[in-house]
Amino acid sequence: MPKFILYIALLFLGIQSAIADVPKVTTLPNPASNLMNVQVSNCDLNNLKIKLFSVLGNEVFLSEIRNIDNKGNFVINVNQIPDGIYLLTIQSGKEQVTKRVKIQH
Repeated sequence: MPKFILYIALLFLGIQSAIADVPKVTTLPNPASNLMNVQVSNCDLNNLKIKLFSVLGNEVFLSEIRNIDNKGNFVINVNQIPDGIYLLTIQSGKEQVTKRVKIQH
């Protein structure tokens, strides 16, 4: 196999491996009005840091969750958070994923 093709194959496999290690986050409903159901997978569920930021960068919610259920489900009460677009950040160890969510009462 030519070196160039081998290099491309190894590079592709490395990218696929890196993508597979990123936490996956699902939020329902979106927009949320009272409670936001969050499901996290593909990461260590024993030590999660959850933050919710306004688009201006203000932190409106922070929680560190340890030992959530084995399916990675938890609920955020957004009843007291004003309507708007927010960034939900989930951190597990060194990996982090951010998802845009909408709150509308």
